[in-house]
Amino acid sequence: VKGVRFREFPLGNLENILNDVDVLYMTRIQRERFPEGPEGEQEYIRVSREYRLTREMIDRARPKERFRIMHPLPKIDEIEADVDKTDYAYYFQQAKNGLYVRKALLLLVTGVI
Repeated sequence: VKGVRFREFPLGNLENILNDVDVLYMTRIQRERFPEGPEGEQEYIRVSREYRLTREMIDRARPKERFRIMHPLPKIDEIEADVDKTDYAYYFQQAKNGLYVRKALLLLVTGVI
């Protein structure tokens, strides 16, 4: 779209793609999307373990300087808390930018601007 190249990666070894992307957009695994009962819970646990980003993964991969990690928040445990301290963690800035956009839209629709 608009000349921006993107690829969607299936679940698997997340570490293998860290050097190949400029932006990693992660979302949480939504427990409510799995069937109720023990089978659904087991599937949720299996998938959530595969879909986890750790500081060690980033350190081993050594992605490009411009690499950014984005997430719509709130995050549960798909991104380890130590990742928050890296220069790659952009999700808090992403949330801050979203706040300004929502404020501007509210001002616009209420006729203030």
